Amino acid sequence: RQRAIIEGERDLSSALILLAKGAKRSGDDILKRCLRKASKFEFVGSVLYVSRVLRLQHGTTRNRRKDYIYYSELHDEYKTIDRWEELAENRYADLMSRYLAGKEDPELLSEEAKKYYEEVSEALPEVDTYRYRFFTTLIRFLQYTIKNDYPPVIPISKEAIKFFKTKPYTAKTPIQQCLHHQLVAYMQLKDYKRGYQVAKQGEDLLEEGENNW
Repeated sequence: RQRAIIEGERDLSSALILLAKGAKRSGDDILKRCLRKASKFEFVGSVLYVSRVLRLQHGTTRNRRKDYIYYSELHDEYKTIDRWEELAENRYADLMSRYLAGKEDPELLSEEAKKYYEEVSEALPEVDTYRYRFFTTLIRFLQYTIKNDYPPVIPISKEAIKFFKTKPYTAKTPIQQCLHHQLVAYMQLKDYKRGYQVAKQGEDLLEEGENNW
C-alpha cells in the first residue's frame, strides 16, 4: 500500500504533464490507471481529485456524455466518503489532543469519546474504507482506554483485525495498532501468556528498533 502511494503520485504527475502538453489520450489512459489503483487501495483523496479531472475532461469532449456522468457520480460518491473520513479523523485528533493535555477528567473524556463514536459510526457499514474504519476504531478504543477499562478493548481489537484482513492488500498499520491495544490490555489484566502470543503476532509487522517495536 505504501508503494502504491508513491507510484500513484508519480503516475498522476505524468498524466497532468501530458494533459498540459495536449496529449489527451495518453493522459486520459494514465488517469484511468491511477483511478483504478486509488480505488483498490482506498485512497479517497486521490479518487476525488482524479475523478474531478476526468469529469472535466469528458464533460468538455464531444460524445463523452456517458463518461462524464460516470465520473461525476463517482466524484459525488467519494465526496461523501471523504466527509466521513475527515470527521472520524478530526474527532480522534480532538480527543487525543485533550487527553494528552491531561487537564480533563478521564470519566468525562471517556463519555465524550463515546458520543464521538456514536456520531462517526453512523455511516457503518455503508462506509468501510481503510481510513474511516481505522479512525472510528481508534475512537472506539479511547472510550475505554482513557479510563483504564481494558476488558472491552480485546474483542474490539479482534473484530477490527478480522475486518482489515479482508482487504485486498496488507493493512499493516491498523492491524499493528489493534495488536498493540490488545497487548496493552492483556498486560494490564496480567494475562501475560496471551499478551506474549499477541506480541509474537505483531513481530512481522514491525522492524526491530521502530517506535512501536
